[in-house]
Amino acid sequence: MALLDLPADIILSVLSHCSVSDVISTAMTCRHLHALGFEKSVWLILLTDLKRRGFLDETHTAVLQDLTTQELVNLVKRVVLGPESWWPDEHGVVKPRVAREIVLHPTNVSERNQLVDGGRYLLTHGAATIECWDVVTDTLFWRLPEPPSEDDSQIGDFAAEFRDEDQSLVIMIHRECTVAPEHSIEVIQVDFRTEIHASLLQVRLQKEVYYEIWGLVICGDLCVFSGYGRYTYVIFDWRNQCWLELSNVPLDDYAHGCPFTLELADDNAFLIVGDDTANELRIVHNAALRARLRPISTLSPPPFVLVSDIHPLLTHAFPSTVIQVRFENDFLRPVHELSVCKSPLAMDTYRVWVYITKSYYLPPVSPQESYGKEQRYSPSLLCGFTFSRHGDILRWRETSPPCVAPANLVTHLRRIAFSGHRCVRGEDTALEEHIVPPTACLPGLPNNLPIEYWCPILTTYSGALSFVSKSDSEIMVQYFQ
Repeated sequence: MALLDLPADIILSVLSHCSVSDVISTAMTCRHLHALGFEKSVWLILLTDLKRRGFLDETHTAVLQDLTTQELVNLVKRVVLGPESWWPDEHGVVKPRVAREIVLHPTNVSERNQLVDGGRYLLTHGAATIECWDVVTDTLFWRLPEPPSEDDSQIGDFAAEFRDEDQSLVIMIHRECTVAPEHSIEVIQVDFRTEIHASLLQVRLQKEVYYEIWGLVICGDLCVFSGYGRYTYVIFDWRNQCWLELSNVPLDDYAHGCPFTLELADDNAFLIVGDDTANELRIVHNAALRARLRPISTLSPPPFVLVSDIHPLLTHAFPSTVIQVRFENDFLRPVHELSVCKSPLAMDTYRVWVYITKSYYLPPVSPQESYGKEQRYSPSLLCGFTFSRHGDILRWRETSPPCVAPANLVTHLRRIAFSGHRCVRGEDTALEEHIVPPTACLPGLPNNLPIEYWCPILTTYSGALSFVSKSDSEIMVQYFQ
């Protein structure tokens, strides 16, 4: 029996179990299915599912039942494309229009904060604790107890992931001990229904081995931190208490290697590997990494694995001529940023944004300096792709043509939204921040973000920005038209 031979209520039931992409594709086939595909009941179910999975901002979204079908469709467009005012007008100028502002007053305010998917809660940290703040009521929802005074450790960074299946938050925390020469990595899970947290992983690391820890990432039961200036990543499986160290260069041979970037997304790991002449994206299945994990031991380091030893599912090379620069001091450092976002349109599909530039220092001003103190950036490249995997079938396509930005227009690290928008800062305008779409890269944009706040953090889907006041007393969240 053909689909069109089924009663309308059966077809509606089938469509309600499909993804947004499948519903739209089905609606494009004929007038009858178009009418059924854009029934309000279908889109109510689709949007309710997106809201449950954290794609919609609970604080900025009207009651779904009160919206028309077109308004429901427009909500999906906003998630995919970003707010309408974030795109250039007829004169090619980006003029974001603020629809609403919320000012929060957490006990601890830091430039490192995160709006949890769904927009209801915001995480921020102090020296010894992390707070989860209710955005709607401006009240404390949950607070991580401070360690004993004799511990004398300070929180350096954190990463968090919302789990819609059990309405919980999994947080990876890096602490640095100010007395003993060690770091600690802890993973905890906060149940939003009971407001109770449980410890999932605790590991202590010697500073003489990992003198630098940053770039925390958490996805599912895997979490990662970067060490040695991104020459190596340590990967943990908190569920099975295993780990490994992934590197782009042979052990202790950093003079002959280049940094690389790693990002996790469900069953896959995405890596940008490059040097002064070439840059390549590699996608590997997490099973290839899990096969090399070994039980965590305080008596021995994690197993050492080279990136070149992991067979990729897919590779993609990037043009590098736009970022070929040379200076007298020849001090260049590749800068790769990778943003991998789940697609709200289809399951097992991801939007991948790749940002490539190089940093360098101006020549030293005195013979006593080995290199200059003023840091600059070369022209940069931003590329957008869509990746999907269904069984053994891989699909990879370009969704945004390569965009070359001029020198010294800096993209804030790890702040590229699903839509490709990013926050940039011109080197000559130290604290002037701008929202730039993936098609715009010219400097001299009007200062379109508030100057009394700084450190803007862009949300992945909701089209919101969070700022820290320069007095470190409050956090502002802006929502845009």
